[in-house]
Amino acid sequence: MKYSIFTVMAPGCTVEQIGEKLQAHGYDGVEWRVGRRVEEEPQPLPARAQWYWEYNRATLNLEDIEKEAAWAAAVCERNELEKVSLASYLMPAQLADIERLLEAAKHNGFQMIRLFPDKYTGAEPYPRMMERVRRELREVERMARRCGVRVTLEIHMDTIIPSASAACRLLEGMDEELLGVVYDAGNMVYEGYEQYQMGLEMLGARVHHVHLKDARVLPCAGGGYAASFCRIGEGQVRFDKLFDALKKQGYAGYLSFEDFSAPHEEDEKLARNLAYIKTIWEESGFRPL
Repeated sequence: MKYSIFTVMAPGCTVEQIGEKLQAHGYDGVEWRVGRRVEEEPQPLPARAQWYWEYNRATLNLEDIEKEAAWAAAVCERNELEKVSLASYLMPAQLADIERLLEAAKHNGFQMIRLFPDKYTGAEPYPRMMERVRRELREVERMARRCGVRVTLEIHMDTIIPSASAACRLLEGMDEELLGVVYDAGNMVYEGYEQYQMGLEMLGARVHHVHLKDARVLPCAGGGYAASFCRIGEGQVRFDKLFDALKKQGYAGYLSFEDFSAPHEEDEKLARNLAYIKTIWEESGFRPL
């Protein structure tokens, strides 16, 4: 198995630093966050837990993605890391930017790009929304075929694809080698949980990438329950069951960490997470009934 991180989880590191740290800790590749990099400290400085999104230095700027992707590729090559993905927050309707991202991936040797599924709020009826997004993805599919780069959509709560079955419906009839998903069991603690094996069997070859993070549901002070991310291994994700199911399906892609716990402990997370997950992966295995 090969291991990477999605650089969103290391907001205190620069692009150069994250390459050096991943090589030192024994990772195999990098999934780069693509969005807006904040070059100078915002004032007032946001709480460290918000750095992931508000002050993330391990980010490639979308506005200059042609040069930024070349820079990231050079960082990968210098540190002997595979160029796994350019992971953006673009939605399928943003076709001009998606084309630029695909071209940047193609010219710099990245295996895939990530798009973000449309949020579901109820303002647009689900059937109409599904039909619209499928039309947009047909255009994305044509661009991906021309560039020879895979496109993934992340299974994510509060979107049109919070579950494996919803992702299957969205991508039905499209080229599974070109359009696939990022399978994320941590997100499915919030919404969309289905048995890992059943979901992976439904998706089949559409599972192009796997994110690793953890979350748990706890009671709220005012009543009710809410999910929140936590340290890997301390939540409700059953990594042993997930890995059994991945092995049964013959998954041979990356396990990519996206750990939103302890934002000030990047080196500790990089070391601990890799050791912890490697142990579970090595001990897991498909055992026929």
